[in-house]
Amino acid sequence: MSKKTTRTAKKNRRQSVRRAHRRRWPWFIIGVAIGVGVPWLAYLDYLVKTAFIHHRWQTPSQVYAAPLNSYQGMTLSPERLQYHLRQLGYQSVKTKPDAPGQYRHWRTNTGHAWEIHTRGFRFAEGPQAPQQVRLRLEKATPDTPWQVESLQGANVLTLEPVRLGGFYSATGEQRQPVTLSQLPTTLIQGIQAVEDRQFKHHHGINLAGILRAAWHNLKAGKVVQGGSTITQQLVKNRLRTPQRSWRRKINEAMLAVLLEQHLDKGAILEDYLNEAYWGQNGKLAIHGIAEAVEYYFGTSPEQLDLAEQALLIGLVKGPSWYNPRKHPERALQRRNLVLRLMADTGIISESARTKAVKKPLGVTAIGHINTGLYSDFLQLVNQRLQQRFRPGQLQNAGLRIFTTLEPWAQHQLNETLARQVPKAGAGLQAAAVLTQAQSGEILALDGDARRISGFNRALLARRQIGSLIKPFIYLAGLELLPDFSLDSPLADEPVAVSTGQGTSWRPANFSRRSHGTAPAREALLHSWNLATVHLGLRIGLKPLADFLQHLGLQTPRQVHPSLFLGAIDLSPLEVTQLYQLLASRGSQNKTVALRAVTDTHGRPLLRMKPSKPPILKPEHLQQILRVLHQITFSGTAASLQKWPELQGPLFGKTGTTNGGRDNWFAGFNPRYLLTVWVGRDDNKPTGLTGAKAALPVWAESMLALQESR
Repeated sequence: MSKKTTRTAKKNRRQSVRRAHRRRWPWFIIGVAIGVGVPWLAYLDYLVKTAFIHHRWQTPSQVYAAPLNSYQGMTLSPERLQYHLRQLGYQSVKTKPDAPGQYRHWRTNTGHAWEIHTRGFRFAEGPQAPQQVRLRLEKATPDTPWQVESLQGANVLTLEPVRLGGFYSATGEQRQPVTLSQLPTTLIQGIQAVEDRQFKHHHGINLAGILRAAWHNLKAGKVVQGGSTITQQLVKNRLRTPQRSWRRKINEAMLAVLLEQHLDKGAILEDYLNEAYWGQNGKLAIHGIAEAVEYYFGTSPEQLDLAEQALLIGLVKGPSWYNPRKHPERALQRRNLVLRLMADTGIISESARTKAVKKPLGVTAIGHINTGLYSDFLQLVNQRLQQRFRPGQLQNAGLRIFTTLEPWAQHQLNETLARQVPKAGAGLQAAAVLTQAQSGEILALDGDARRISGFNRALLARRQIGSLIKPFIYLAGLELLPDFSLDSPLADEPVAVSTGQGTSWRPANFSRRSHGTAPAREALLHSWNLATVHLGLRIGLKPLADFLQHLGLQTPRQVHPSLFLGAIDLSPLEVTQLYQLLASRGSQNKTVALRAVTDTHGRPLLRMKPSKPPILKPEHLQQILRVLHQITFSGTAASLQKWPELQGPLFGKTGTTNGGRDNWFAGFNPRYLLTVWVGRDDNKPTGLTGAKAALPVWAESMLALQESR
């Protein structure tokens, strides 16, 4: 074979190999595409099913205060009613309130008058429709309290409860999922007209919209228009992938296409409206249309007017940039642009648009959802609910928790502590608990002398209670000693009590003087230590500890004779619970923070029932109450006479521990029981007494409540 023939053969073989390779390449590419694409699409489909199809909202539980009820003849101050309206985010108008969440207030010749259009509310007992009422407050004389002189439109005006806060997951999101049927049709159509006009016609992505946005952005030299569909926005909002890349955008586009294969347009739109971000309330993110409505307008979606709907639609583009509280002019321009788009697309008429653009923004002055004002009370609610609900249920199950707290009483207590405690001395702290005297319902709880709590001393600070224990020592004597009465003589003389460890305990009176023999009521009236110890020894340490346990007080297993003088650590809340027995005349020895808990559909999960207090002889309670009343004008709390305006009868007891480390006053009248502690966090002596430190705070707090209720 010639060399030429050999070269030709080799050349032909090479060409043949190349042709074979070219034929294999398409199959290779197809194989790679299948090998990579199929698992990728399978993963994306799995992601759609887990993140969207089988998704369950993490809905935080919401905590509500007690509602404000008013009826003809009821005592109610203008300040209290006005405060409640502000806390609910009601809008003051100059004409007749024509929409839920509005009110008109004016002065009359003899008092105050309101027209109020309530929003309605779903209470634990069932829903209540909006009310339109007219109410007038007057005073019979300048020295008498304000009363509801007349109420028209309802037998009882019930203002919905203030939302105190909630229990949130680690993501810090506030959300109340709703269905499309709960939303105005114009809102649903408007969000589509502004965010995705072709929503009903595309299959997850809108190529024409993407090209149009790219062209406008190229001409502007910056991003001025987005091409994402509502479905793509839902995917982005739900997955929240932090990095920005083409791979992420491709994934989101493919997920949007797959999502449209699994869900219909209504379900996608509903998910989008419940997922979208509408702003920030401190550390908590506002997600979902229902939460946005409450945060900005303090109402519910079905009560939104056209201008309010347009504002919320406009906010989706940039909640921070168009924040109506911080940037009202931007927000107004954006809202009016949305109204123009809604008119141009035929969703609303031109006359409706013209009317809506004339309206103010109408947002509440502050975010309707309080985050720090009631943190101490919320801590107590959380503590009590943890005993009844499984872990995570409070954060994710969307429970509705109805409590006993009165926002106006809480406000008055906060303000009084912040104003009065610094007057007692520098570096002092305080805590206070206010309950309804008969029922034990907690109306206010404050664990810090500052307006915003840093540490909940009312719940967490356990300090020695000193002489606050004495009424219960004498009550034990009446209950356990057949031959004892408050007329029985007691020796107020030095005594040495063996502790059983080779040492003895030698108590002394506060004045360092003894008083010989005197009736027991005299010893309790003046809070003599030595006489109380002699009575305690007659009762016996173990029987006394058992009796206190019977009253609901948890005593340590090993008790020291100093228990006779209050050497036991209790929190202000525990002291309040102890005194609740006296304030209620033996009918209640528990404090109550919860009224009811329902699920997201309003079905009851928990209703509080009255507790069964220990059975005590009424005549024994009455004897103790007589002395506690006498204490307020001739005993250790006689300085209450400096506040003659206080309505009585008053009952109370001071408590002071060594060096004034702990200064207490627990007192009550037929309406309120209030416990106040004043001291230092480092437990150093204050040089004060309960009468000098805690009692003035108590008196000013009670006076504020009395004058403003």
